Amino acid sequence: MTHPLESLLRETLTTTAQSITTPPPLPTPTHRRTLPRLSLSFPHPLTAALISAALIATVFQVVKPAPLPTEAATSPPPPYQLTAYLCVSTSSQPSCAGKNTTPAQRQAIADLLTSLPEVHSFHYESQPEAYTRFHTLFPHTPTLLSGLRPGDIPDSFRIRTTPTAIPYLTTALTPLPGIDTLVPDPTPQPPT
Repeated sequence: MTHPLESLLRETLTTTAQSITTPPPLPTPTHRRTLPRLSLSFPHPLTAALISAALIATVFQVVKPAPLPTEAATSPPPPYQLTAYLCVSTSSQPSCAGKNTTPAQRQAIADLLTSLPEVHSFHYESQPEAYTRFHTLFPHTPTLLSGLRPGDIPDSFRIRTTPTAIPYLTTALTPLPGIDTLVPDPTPQPPT
């Protein structure tokens, strides 16, 4: 037994289907538009060749191909720098455990930096170099400099990279033993 609403719907659909007629076919165009043909006739084949050569020479004079470079283009180093400060005995990081970075840990960090394509270049700065640079950067702060000893400034790796590579490098370097802190420096740096 079918529902009365279902029968009504069937009847309506059948009536509608019978009343639909197919549209008449579209008429085929009798006239097609064509573009005018350019007809050039030259009295002599040599004239055609000379005109063609002149056109080609004109085009090559206007559009000269760029000369091939003789040397590989070297791009300037990225101005962005990430500094990886290494552990010293006074470090507050639990990963440092109050110890200096060992030479083996320092070498492992340098090996990783060498293998990463995101690193344009890097420079290792020893504790004495860092101490000297700190005195050069802050000569007008005698109070700060008077309490500073050579072992207080940690050694570091100064890494040249791009801003987009900083998160990746931070993730790659943070778990390495011997690294105290990673500090991005967005200011342009002089070449090393």
